[in-house]
Amino acid sequence: MPARADGDPASDVLAQQALYLPQDAGITATEQAELGALLQEATRSGYQIRVALIASPTDLGSVTELWRQPQNYAEFLGQELSLVHRGLLLVIMPDGFGLY
Repeated sequence: MPARADGDPASDVLAQQALYLPQDAGITATEQAELGALLQEATRSGYQIRVALIASPTDLGSVTELWRQPQNYAEFLGQELSLVHRGLLLVIMPDGFGLY
C-alpha cells in the first residue's frame, strides 16, 4: 500500500497494516518478507504490534521536526493510530527506537 503524501505517511499505512517500510529504508526483499512473516506470527500468537521504520526525515511527511526523536515520534504516531490500534507500536530510526 503506497503512503499518501499528507501528514505523516506511516500513520496512513499503519492504519491498515502492521508494517511501514519506506522505499529508502535499504531493506532487501528477503528482509522485508522475513519481517512481515515475523509480524504475522506475532499477531497469530496474540501479540498486537505495529512497526514503523523511519530511514530519513522525508519518511515523516509533514512532521520532520521529529526526525531523530524516535520516542517523541512513537508517541505522536501512537496517538494518531489510537482509534485503529490498541497494541504496541515500535518506531525505529537510525539513532534508536521508541515504543508506544
